[in-house]
Amino acid sequence: MEAADPEGQHRSVLPESVLAAFRKIAGKDNVLSSPAELLLYAYDAAIDRAVPSAVVLPETTGQVSAVVKICAQYKIPFVARGAATNLCGATIPCRGPWCWPLRG
Repeated sequence: MEAADPEGQHRSVLPESVLAAFRKIAGKDNVLSSPAELLLYAYDAAIDRAVPSAVVLPETTGQVSAVVKICAQYKIPFVARGAATNLCGATIPCRGPWCWPLRG
């Protein structure tokens, strides 16, 4: 399923069952899925942009492991993201995966 983000770009939409599993693991406040929230994770310092399907903010290694297992189960690609200061677009979610920001 696809939807348009605020800039009119199309993005993949994860099934609600997958988002619910992410929320159960990481907590509802740590799973972002609204178009406005996702737009913040659609770019880094490069020119390219692609809006992710969701952003999960796991706080523990156990949560990371559980979320990655869900991704593997449903064959959902993911992008681990640092501070988004890349100049090459390496953290841009090109195929609509979820994004996993790494916090310092």
